[in-house]
Amino acid sequence: MKHQGQCGSCWAFAATGALEAAVSIKSGFSAEDLQFSEQYLVDCDRSNFGNWGCYGGWPSTALGFVTWEGIATTPDYPYSGSEDGVCKRWAPRSRVGIDHLEMSDGSETNLRIMVWQAPSAVCLDASEFALYESGVINKPDCYKQTNHCVLAVGNDVDAGYWILKNSWGSNWGEAGYVRVAMGSNMCGIADYGLRAVVKL
Repeated sequence: MKHQGQCGSCWAFAATGALEAAVSIKSGFSAEDLQFSEQYLVDCDRSNFGNWGCYGGWPSTALGFVTWEGIATTPDYPYSGSEDGVCKRWAPRSRVGIDHLEMSDGSETNLRIMVWQAPSAVCLDASEFALYESGVINKPDCYKQTNHCVLAVGNDVDAGYWILKNSWGSNWGEAGYVRVAMGSNMCGIADYGLRAVVKL
């Protein structure tokens, strides 16, 4: 389970997670074998596409950057959890053919379809995450501002919850995962859902 540490790089982890899933499904390679570099995005994406390194950003702009510049793998560009403002452009980069991005735009129905096709990045209000240990977050007033990005990996329609993979390590939540109630756009979960569609 990946851990972003003290760096506000959740956007990079959500972007690489969605990209790893899309490429894995398209190619048949294991997502664990892909391991795209979050640190590459933290160091190199800021000045070009408007993300802010350890101070936040958006998966959509990160994947736009990848479309033009490619992306390094974690073995070639390991995660440090900090930034020094230097993009190591000499690191080998892979060209990933991103055909387009699909967005949920506030619709949980659209998000369900997207996640059924591939794990998708979502950005939401994670204020309830700080003290989360287990169970389903179901607090209708939790949505105040979008402040964190994670990877939506599944859902249970009958039980009524989303399954989200966080980037705070396996000691947090349910072994690194959190469940959020479905049906009322809880914490703004469907306002910014993003799936990468790739071509190989």
